Amino acid sequence: MSQELNLFKKAEESLIELESQVEIKKKSLWEKFHNLEREKIDADDELLKDWLKEYWLIYPSQTENEYYVAVPKFIDFSVGWLSHTTGGYNIFQINKYTQWLGEIPDWLRGELKIEPPIKISVSDGNVIFEEDKKTIIEDKFGDFITSIGKNTARIKEGKEFDLIAQIIDSGSLPFLPQPVLESDLRKPEVNFDFSGKYSFQQEAYQTFLKYGAIGVYWMTGAGKSFLTMYILDSIIGRKALVVPTLTLKEQWMEYFEKFAPRLKNEVEIITYQAYDKIKKNEYAIIAFDECHVLPADTFSKLATLKTKYRIGLSATPYREDNRTNYIFALTGYPIGLDWGTLLKILGKKHHEVNVYIVANEGAKISLASNLLNRERKTILFVNELRIGERLANLLGLPFIHGATKNRMEIAKNSKAFVASRVMELGISMKDLEHIIEVDFLFGSRREETQRTGRLFHSESDSAKVHDIIMTKEEFENYGKRLHGLVEKGFRINLKPMVSGGFKLLQPKPNNKKVKTSSDLSLVDELFNEGFFRTEKTFTEVCSELENRGVTAIRLKKANIFSKLNSLVTSKQLFKDARNGKKVFVMR
Repeated sequence: MSQELNLFKKAEESLIELESQVEIKKKSLWEKFHNLEREKIDADDELLKDWLKEYWLIYPSQTENEYYVAVPKFIDFSVGWLSHTTGGYNIFQINKYTQWLGEIPDWLRGELKIEPPIKISVSDGNVIFEEDKKTIIEDKFGDFITSIGKNTARIKEGKEFDLIAQIIDSGSLPFLPQPVLESDLRKPEVNFDFSGKYSFQQEAYQTFLKYGAIGVYWMTGAGKSFLTMYILDSIIGRKALVVPTLTLKEQWMEYFEKFAPRLKNEVEIITYQAYDKIKKNEYAIIAFDECHVLPADTFSKLATLKTKYRIGLSATPYREDNRTNYIFALTGYPIGLDWGTLLKILGKKHHEVNVYIVANEGAKISLASNLLNRERKTILFVNELRIGERLANLLGLPFIHGATKNRMEIAKNSKAFVASRVMELGISMKDLEHIIEVDFLFGSRREETQRTGRLFHSESDSAKVHDIIMTKEEFENYGKRLHGLVEKGFRINLKPMVSGGFKLLQPKPNNKKVKTSSDLSLVDELFNEGFFRTEKTFTEVCSELENRGVTAIRLKKANIFSKLNSLVTSKQLFKDARNGKKVFVMR
């Protein structure tokens, strides 16, 4: 009940703040409005007054129970996830997931036609529901349950996770509070506390004690790592921490050394690729860092590990492959505060974001060289190893990538360095001042948000800047990645350095003609279009190529399997086994 009251209070505060912003803008708006009349454009004062009372527009998306909300750009307001922008409006996307994090104001929630969630919970192999909902439960979840009674049913063996995911996808949270047992608790011995502005972390700890399984979705730099250390140190028994990169493993070991010494010898830190090493282990608690990667086919089996309690961490709890519901299903009760609220609590401000539009890759390298100030702590981010090596050699800087050892030591001892994607998740450097983004992963909003989030960890007094360099084609095809910044309240300074108009666009539909000059180039096109974001078998790849006009004879001559292996060798794809078949997925 207290959680609902807090969400209601936040919604009311958001409304008051929004109304205040509107009043501030009214005077300027009326002046511009009457300027239209001086230009002999007919305008109706009364209609404008009506618009000011309801200045937003709600319309459905193509996805069921999902809506867009158009809000004028001059109003400082953000809700849900930013989908795209027009000349005068921000278009926000709202669905069943955003409401769980308390990001939909009450006045707006009332206008959306999202069905109220079904009261349903999963516990000890059973599903519990209201008696009058039996027919609905059978229709929605009949494939996963058996022995259906008036208000309970038995979950079929091996189907619990699938059921939870389906319940969440229907818009309900199936998590019953399963309090942490007193016998499993001890007094934490950590070198920090949750006093003052960090009291919201203490509230999150109490939520963990109530549910025993939580997902924490605060912004970068808000202290998810500290909450995790506090929870881990308070639990008695075997513990595991799952991380996406060896870089983060290094950082967590440093955190334990400095802030929670007992955990050094108590926590097994493993990567998401290490399931086979621990699949037979049982744990008191498992923490999943950057848990937005957990729903991937390759990694989701980690959720089957035997554990009494669990916690998931991510500043970006969404995925581009329609598996956002799995993030919540695999972690626990969601805890989230919007970025604006946390920035005020923590006394932080949005840093400067500049987007430079240049002609080609060479111009990107040249501009990055000019933007680099060797007196400021700087990361130059790349996606392709080829570009990273070229940049590092030109500037005489270290290049930190997947094969680099002692990554954090190099990062700390270098005033500036080039980094691949291994440094974009969870890394905290207190003296970081500048990010130069030279190369990136297509239209990934999650990646853009994660990269800029490194600056929120910084405690430097100097002005912090994030410079993003794109070619014109990249901006037009992948500009949607910038929406992740706009939806978090950043103002983007667009700096075209080539001729032509620019605007943020959605990805273009795939209507390309097949290129007959090189069938192997089609594999690169699939990669660039994000085809390998989910696991694909060799057969699925060939099937897609055939759909694009490549005959079976040409496929055989092209040696597609060899091409896929070359992408694995260049560390662009990861190769794994699924049901006895080789699968390929983007790293």
